Amino acid sequence: MKQSDNLGKFGAPIGAQASAADIAAVPDTQATAGDGTASIALGFPPETFVARGAGGVPPRGQDMNGFLNRLSRAVQVLQAGYLGPYDATFGAAIGGYPAGAIVCGAVAGTFWVSTADANTTVPGVAGAAWQSFFAGYITQAQSDARYLLLAASALQSVTGPVTFSGAVKVTTAPAGDSSPSVASTAFVTAEVASEATTRWAADQTLQANINAESSRATAAETSLNTAKVNRAGDTMTGGLTVNAAGGVRVNYDPGGQTGGQVTQYARLASVAGGRGSNFSMYVQELVGSAFTAILNLTYPTGYRFLALNPTGRFTDSSLGDFAYLNDLPFNITDTKVQQFTVTIPAGAQCGYNQAGYVVSFPRAFSQFIMVNASDTGPGCYAVSAQASTTQVRLWAQSPQATNGVTGAVGPITVVITATGIY
Repeated sequence: MKQSDNLGKFGAPIGAQASAADIAAVPDTQATAGDGTASIALGFPPETFVARGAGGVPPRGQDMNGFLNRLSRAVQVLQAGYLGPYDATFGAAIGGYPAGAIVCGAVAGTFWVSTADANTTVPGVAGAAWQSFFAGYITQAQSDARYLLLAASALQSVTGPVTFSGAVKVTTAPAGDSSPSVASTAFVTAEVASEATTRWAADQTLQANINAESSRATAAETSLNTAKVNRAGDTMTGGLTVNAAGGVRVNYDPGGQTGGQVTQYARLASVAGGRGSNFSMYVQELVGSAFTAILNLTYPTGYRFLALNPTGRFTDSSLGDFAYLNDLPFNITDTKVQQFTVTIPAGAQCGYNQAGYVVSFPRAFSQFIMVNASDTGPGCYAVSAQASTTQVRLWAQSPQATNGVTGAVGPITVVITATGIY
């Protein structure tokens, strides 16, 4: 066959201009058995091969047009050079794509080749039995990365060793050129001579600077020995201000500590010069047990210290352990006091063994702590009280009124003071 041979290309499918009544869309299977209509599964059915007199049905021209139209459309697609994408439904219908089958990818210019028969895997998915049609071919990007270009405007780099069997000639760069280009012998000779001259002048300047630095260092050492604090130990006659987040740290490690031994580490002290007293703070360790922070005051007749350890209470060497607000049975910061005046009317049953007179608090407590009641009138009543979070019950009696405020006795005025938490 030659390229010039007539390939019989379909410019239009067979039956493209047929009327709808003269062409049928041939179904995959016959819709009504025995009616003579063609299908993909049967072609022209058996009844079309039986004489009409024997009950057969003649084949339909519409079906023949439908077959030819469908086949010519499929051939036209191939003649147009279109391979078609992967079709899972089609692949399942034919039992999988055969090895060597080619389908196009989702991106134009990509193609996949089946590497197995009965292939129902999806191209491009990890582990699929497909490979790129161009597998093994070098790309333009790979070629540019591997080989030197003969006419490239950008700088190119060689990462491995290169051996030249002949002479290599390069252009002599202008003086002072610092580009990564290869240097000629003439360029190197000129640059070395220029550098030697520059170095000699620089050496003269360096020697002068060394002499000046030696003089400055001698003067600085003299100043350090007479006007600065020695790190090995010294006495300052002036004050010291430290402007730094780290503050002042003193560090001391005597070494050789053994379990049960008490070690006092470096301390900060304020000394009353000539007065026999000082205040200091330091860390003390009971080796192998615990660390304690000590604030110590020493005076002519003795000493007193405060000790803070990791788990116990703050301890005063003179007065003992500190007490804390949370030692109280209630939270003192939330404690509220109500004080108000109540008048117990005459006849109230609030004497000994009586029910008592009940009064509600102006505002209820969520937690009741204590209550106190006292008589403010001239009757000299002894008043007792019992309270809840919302009310207080009062009893009042005196030698003149042992049964409380009964009969003509009364009324009496009582001041109530209640403590609790809202």
